[in-house]
Amino acid sequence: MDRIKENGGSRLIRMENISKSYLNSGAKIEVLKDLSLDIEAGETIAVVGESGIGKSTFLHVLGTLDRPDSGRLLYKGSDVLGFDRAGLAGFRNQTMGFVFQFHYLLAEFTALENVMIPGLIRGYGRKQFQERAEAMLVRVGLKDRIHHLIRQLSGGEQQRVAVARALVLNPDILLADEPTGNLDKKNSRQMHDLLMALNEEYNMTLVVATHSMTLAGRMKKKMTLLDGKLTEIQ
Repeated sequence: MDRIKENGGSRLIRMENISKSYLNSGAKIEVLKDLSLDIEAGETIAVVGESGIGKSTFLHVLGTLDRPDSGRLLYKGSDVLGFDRAGLAGFRNQTMGFVFQFHYLLAEFTALENVMIPGLIRGYGRKQFQERAEAMLVRVGLKDRIHHLIRQLSGGEQQRVAVARALVLNPDILLADEPTGNLDKKNSRQMHDLLMALNEEYNMTLVVATHSMTLAGRMKKKMTLLDGKLTEIQ
C-alpha cells in the first residue's frame, strides 16, 4: 500500500477512566468501570475471557461505535469523544478498521465492490480507488476471487474480504471482534497468520477480542476484563 507507518513505540491511543453501563430490565449493569489503557502504535493486544465480560463493549467504545458514560478517549492527544456524530464517523473512516465475527459484507456485490466502499465513502473516485482495492485483495490472498460475488465465496474467503475492506484505507488501528469465530481450524490458522503478517508489514496496531488462545498467544499483550477493568495476564 502507499504508506507504512514509522511511529512505532509512540502512544497512539489512551483510554482514560472509561465507564460504560447498560440498563437491563431496570437494573444497571456496569460493564466498564473506570478503565484506563495506553495503546502504542504497532502494538498487538488480545482481550480474552468468557462471553459476557464486556469484550465487545470494550472494542465498541475503543472504536467509537459506542460512547462511554464517562471518561476520555485520546487519539494522539486529542479527545475524540468531543466530536459530533459526523466528526466521529469521519474519524473512524480515516483511522480505524473493523473486522467482526459476522463479516457484514454485501452479498449482491463482488469482493472488489465491497472493498471499495470505504474509499468511496472517503470521496475517492471509483477508477482512482479500484487499483488500491484490487491490490489489497491480492495481498490477502484473493487474487483469483476479486470479481466473484460474496455469495460465491467460502467462509474463509469472505472473512479475508472483510479484512481487505478494513485495511484498504491503511488505518492506524485494526479492531477485530472474534475474527475467526465462524471459521474452521485451517481457515482460523490462516487468518491468524494474515493478521500478524499485516501488523508486521504496516506497523498496524491490532486489538482483538477472541476466545482463541492460539491467536491471543501471538499478541504482545494478553488481557482480560475483571470487574470492568483490563488486567494483563501471562
